[in-house]
Amino acid sequence: MGASLLIDIQNDFLPGGSLAVPDGDAVIPVANRLMPAYRLVVATEDWHPAGHGSFARSHAGKRPGEVIEPTGQDQVLWPDPCVQGTPGAELHDDLDRGGVDEGDGCDDLLNGPGATPLGGWRSR
Repeated sequence: MGASLLIDIQNDFLPGGSLAVPDGDAVIPVANRLMPAYRLVVATEDWHPAGHGSFARSHAGKRPGEVIEPTGQDQVLWPDPCVQGTPGAELHDDLDRGGVDEGDGCDDLLNGPGATPLGGWRSR
């Protein structure tokens, strides 16, 4: 088969994380089982430097869920998920990282479409 995208299977998005998705860890055994069937497996990682522009605490008086426009486009403010170098930013330990071919990057101000440099991957 072609490619499989594993989207943000990180500790902060799983039960117990700062921005947990209920039962989010249920995707891990499924991903591990399906990875060998794909020619290319890309795992994205939503990670940011401390003080990232999408964090509510980076903007005085702002709270998670509020929207600002730092560069002319809407930015939803979040708690502090997936900060670089923290356990919450790591892919979950049960995910078979040996089956993953590539990951992605981040932008210091934005979080969302257009903030990730996937140009190299798109050219494949």
